[in-house]
This record gives sequence, C-alpha cells and structure tokens, in this order.
Amino acid sequence: MNKAYLSITSLCEYIDCSHTYVKDRIRDKTFQLGVHYVQPDGPNTKYKFIRSEIDKWMQRDVSSESKSLAQIMVEKLIAS
Repeated sequence: MNKAYLSITSLCEYIDCSHTYVKDRIRDKTFQLGVHYVQPDGPNTKYKFIRSEIDKWMQRDVSSESKSLAQIMVEKLIAS
C-alpha cells in the first residue's frame, strides 16, 4: 500500500529530485500549502506532501507555448 503522505526525503526519492529543488518549489509557490503539502503540527514544522496531489502535479499538461519552444529547441539541436 502506498502512503498517502510523503516526507520531504520520501518525496525527493519519489520524484527523483534534491531537497533544494523541493524547497525552491515551496518558495516559488509551485507547491502550495493545503494543496500539495500540509504542516499538521503547525508553522515551522515538518512538511507532509500529499501523494495524490504530487501525482497530479507530475502529470500536468505542459502549455502549448512550452511545447512549441521545446520543438524549436529540438530542431535547432538537430540542425547543428
């Protein structure tokens, strides 16, 4: 059975990233309190990430503008 909540260390293993990456996503509000994570023991306590919301975030659709930019970059790489 998969855990419903992940610690920051478990999250880093789950999405294959560093602690710094996760903390940056919290700072820039990509991960939102009450949506992607909670702090059940109050402010300045450990984060508990909501696995189902992290899954949704990972499966989000990339905007068409980003896809177009990526396509242009691939074409430039192929051409060089």
